[in-house]
Amino acid sequence: MSFSIRISRETEPSFCTNCYTSFDSARALRNHRRNCRVPILNEDQDVEMEEQPPVETTLIQPQSPPSALVTANSDHANQLHDDDAMSDIEEMIPAADDADYDYAGFEQTPGAADLLPIVDNNGDNPEEPGLEFDLLNVKYKTVGVVDPDAEDQACFYDCRSLEDINQNTYTTTELVSIELYDIVNDFAIPRDAYRKLVRLMNTVLRDTEKISRESNPEIMHGPRVQSMLQRQSSLTSHEYDVCINGCKLYALEVDDEETICNICSHERYDARGDHRALSTMKVMSIGDIVSRLVANSITREELRYRHAYDNRDLEENPSDVIIADVFDGATYKSIKNTHFTNDLDIAVAIMNDGFVVEKRGDRLFTIIHLMVFNYDPHKRYKEEYTHELCIFPGKKKPKSFDSFISIILAELQWLSTYGMVVETNDAGPIRLKVHPLICGGDTPAVFDWSKCAHHASEYGCRWCLSRGMHPDNRSHGMYFPNAGSMRTNEDYERAESNLGFNGVSLFNQLSSCIAPQCFGFEEMHTLARGVGSELFEMLTVDRSPNNTKFFYTYPDGELERENYPFFIPKQRLFEIGKAIEDTRSYIPVAFDGSFLNLVEKLRGTRSVDYLDNLLTIIPTLFVPELASPQARKAIMKLVRGVCLALQWEFTESRLAEIDECIDFFIDYCKTQRDAMCLSLSVFRPVMHQLTHVVWMIREMGPIVAYSSRSQERSIGKFGDLITGKSRRGKQSSNLIEIVAIRNQLKRIFDSNEFLQGIRPQPYASTTYLNHPESLTSSQLWEPNQEETNLDHHFGFDGTDRAELHGVPIARFKRALSKYYCRIFSLQRLNSPLSMTIKVAHRALIGSTVIGSEIYREKMHEFRRSNHLVMFRSTHLNRLNHPVSCWFVSRVIFFFQHVYDGSTYFLAFVETMKNHGVASHDRSVPFVRMNEPVEQQIARRVPRVIDPKYAVISIDDVEMQVGLVKSLDNDLHFSVIANYHAFEQDMSIDAGDIRNL
Repeated sequence: MSFSIRISRETEPSFCTNCYTSFDSARALRNHRRNCRVPILNEDQDVEMEEQPPVETTLIQPQSPPSALVTANSDHANQLHDDDAMSDIEEMIPAADDADYDYAGFEQTPGAADLLPIVDNNGDNPEEPGLEFDLLNVKYKTVGVVDPDAEDQACFYDCRSLEDINQNTYTTTELVSIELYDIVNDFAIPRDAYRKLVRLMNTVLRDTEKISRESNPEIMHGPRVQSMLQRQSSLTSHEYDVCINGCKLYALEVDDEETICNICSHERYDARGDHRALSTMKVMSIGDIVSRLVANSITREELRYRHAYDNRDLEENPSDVIIADVFDGATYKSIKNTHFTNDLDIAVAIMNDGFVVEKRGDRLFTIIHLMVFNYDPHKRYKEEYTHELCIFPGKKKPKSFDSFISIILAELQWLSTYGMVVETNDAGPIRLKVHPLICGGDTPAVFDWSKCAHHASEYGCRWCLSRGMHPDNRSHGMYFPNAGSMRTNEDYERAESNLGFNGVSLFNQLSSCIAPQCFGFEEMHTLARGVGSELFEMLTVDRSPNNTKFFYTYPDGELERENYPFFIPKQRLFEIGKAIEDTRSYIPVAFDGSFLNLVEKLRGTRSVDYLDNLLTIIPTLFVPELASPQARKAIMKLVRGVCLALQWEFTESRLAEIDECIDFFIDYCKTQRDAMCLSLSVFRPVMHQLTHVVWMIREMGPIVAYSSRSQERSIGKFGDLITGKSRRGKQSSNLIEIVAIRNQLKRIFDSNEFLQGIRPQPYASTTYLNHPESLTSSQLWEPNQEETNLDHHFGFDGTDRAELHGVPIARFKRALSKYYCRIFSLQRLNSPLSMTIKVAHRALIGSTVIGSEIYREKMHEFRRSNHLVMFRSTHLNRLNHPVSCWFVSRVIFFFQHVYDGSTYFLAFVETMKNHGVASHDRSVPFVRMNEPVEQQIARRVPRVIDPKYAVISIDDVEMQVGLVKSLDNDLHFSVIANYHAFEQDMSIDAGDIRNL
């Protein structure tokens, strides 16, 4: 319902618009209006309502006042409808008289709304309630009709045309559709699942004849499907007795006679005397999993990646890259000749982590996750390529953690020492071994594995013997400003308690696990959740009065606030938070973070949010607000070091730069601490561990190669699947087996081939274009079926106009002509330029899908920007030498064009007006966007600046980028890229649009 209201004010005299009584003051008029209820709305003064085309509606309005009353006041009424007079009247009464009245949401429509009653709830008499809406004057929409001239003012509804709904109204498929619709809504099934169900059911209808030829065809329920899959895979779990409170796992044979838990004293078996354990846990055998993978020819070939990588020909493809996978690490190389002697010998990582399924859940689930390194790095992190071995059933972390993992590590030790033989149908017996290289997880999880260096202990680093210190003039907390000598494998074997050990790790018995490097550097928890969150706290100390731990504390307890080097005022922090939200619409979906306002709300922040904040937001929005140039440089060095450490490929120079960046930040913090400007609290264990990242990369390969991201995704999946309210431990164990079987079957056969016709194909031959001459590996996606001839001035909608997606065709022709002149180094084209193109909405460039402006409009998706790119263009400088420069632009559309007999895959882009670097650091690209022409016209600028359009080759695109809006200018943006470290001085080859 919509209506309009306008408040008219006058002072001498003041009239009541209901009864036209005159008053001497506005206050007397307001008091009178509380009791005046006479509406005087004329028929010819109807308030305009919003149109709703599907249904004819009638505007119900109050009855008109007696004509004599309107006539007697016609002069006053005319005055109210005079626009000039109205503006004068509105200025007569001071705004303070009605300052508390809320006009928000009211649409100001001139006309009869001027005569609607005015209600003031802030009068002098508080005993009389105010009337905000006079129902006699409130208009509403309805299908019914009221005849204003009839005596009977009842609303009339004609329902004779309504359809008579009976058993013949709906077809069978329509009834099934309604039933499915109700099921989906009753159980809140996601929309994507709804679409897949509809497609599946349509396929069943389509293949009715094929299904009818089967004997007794039926769709099976879940338990029968599970039994069928288990039978086909022959993969099964193994049950172990565990304490009902989750204290321990009863070892086979050793604890067979034990009937009471020696930790909590609870009974092991059911009191009914059937010798059945009260609680059991299902565990997947590593040997069972590996044997099925080796037995199948498809998965077997995928497992040969390690052998092929070790035997690649480095002389044919020379490179400065010395580390690109775990198999380039010094630890693997030291045991390769003794442990990996067979083609199919397998290297694995084992991880553990705890999770809850509710925000305030009182039950902690601990999952054991297995990652296989023998797969290609682009595959090994995917769900079907990873394996969950078990979920501990206890409500809390088990008291005897070793009792649970002992059965897993015992199998690993056997498979590593004696190996396994798999008898296959097509390749005969195959001998191989399985060797664990890395055990990881978050910091507490690694402590469970290593039994060394709890992060709050005096020797809190698991890699070195750095000794912790209490912060200045405080007696709590351990911090690590100094490096120590590296721990050795012998230290872990001796496990001396005075060096931070809490026992001997079971991994010491595995010959392929060489401590301390086997307890890996985990990027999600150490860098993202660790360094990322700490740096955010350091920069937002003014956000919370309780965040004082980074301030230096004097002996008398006073805090050093004035000289704190990383201080940003609270008001500026809130502006940064608002800018983060405004920036989200300029960020591609390839970024993992959600780019929410972390300044105002930290609860629920994920590790990837902290990481994206560390790599993109802090260097572009936070750092420029720091007063100290050295503090800005220190933060930028830290961010760059972290970004470089997250790469896949490393050269000697890159490793040296990482060390230099991290050392600079650590040394700066030490200097500030010595100057009593910064607390020792900045040297948390995660910040200290950052100093070992290069050593870990040299020993174990890229830290992203064994990241726990795959484990976090598995936790997310099992968190959604565990829905029971009771016996959740039993459900979680069952899910381990169900998911393992399904993932194994997904790998054995090509699902697209076997499910063709049931699972809709994601693409067809008409949905993409390969280059006809194979001059590029890039593809054009979603091309138009018909070519567009611009000589006829046809737009995309087939209308005769001289614009192409809002761009004058003449400007497109000019940009296309300049492109060919650039690449052929010509002043003018020698051959005529064809104006026939085939437009595409997206493009696959490398492994990245780039969108376009027309794709955004087609999908109505404006929350993110997947069409922003950084590209390079080459031109001749004044010395006639070719110069390559970078530019940032938004892609309007992609297209195929033929020139001089050759086919080109091109993109039509709008380029930023200026390209340079940020004032606080030259490694941050900075651009200025052209102000929209409409805004320039509205501002009445002396000279309107048009956008800069250009045509580029899609192979000139270097990467997809995002833009971070400046705090001080809506047209200024910093350029960011996903996990990409720009050159240290981007100003050297910043582009000038005059060269396009």
